[in-house]
Amino acid sequence: MTFTTTLKAGAVATVLGLGGTAALAQAADYSDAKLDDFVTAALEVSQVTAQAQQDLQAAQTDAERQQITTQAQAEAQAHIEETDGITVEEYVSIGQALQNDQDLADRINLMVAERTKQD
Repeated sequence: MTFTTTLKAGAVATVLGLGGTAALAQAADYSDAKLDDFVTAALEVSQVTAQAQQDLQAAQTDAERQQITTQAQAEAQAHIEETDGITVEEYVSIGQALQNDQDLADRINLMVAERTKQD
């Protein structure tokens, strides 16, 4: 998994509409434990997003696309909620912060590389 995929996974909560109209997150000092929880959720959400993108490409109607999007939102949110140590709001906040904080992005990228190397 590349950094770009990780970034997309982090931002997918925003893309899928999780967290409503939350303002862009301010850079925060997240603990390694919190970021590890984020990575756990982001890897799961990334799989949901990849499948949803494939399904959207095959969709024939707007109704099908809406159903796929709604299902992906629910699945992504469920994965985040099932991850111990992180809330949906924290997930969205970290995902947004990744877009503006290179140091945070580097920390996440290293965690993803270590995690995916183990798999």
